Amino acid sequence: MKIENITFENDDTLQQTLTKIVQINAGSHRLKTELTKHKISYVKVCKGANTTFVLRGAKIGRLTIRL
Repeated sequence: MKIENITFENDDTLQQTLTKIVQINAGSHRLKTELTKHKISYVKVCKGANTTFVLRGAKIGRLTIRL
């Protein structure tokens, strides 16, 4: 398994930024705080070994992030 560094770039889209926030803060209480700054709500869905975060907001609609 290869682990890559996650860096925030100035030219990232909102979807890319939110994906990086979820990847960094998944499993932490900081996730809700960071997503609230962008006015995004989320639901965590666990099915077996698969974990999916469903993000919703006015600017992005619905964004699904699978870890």
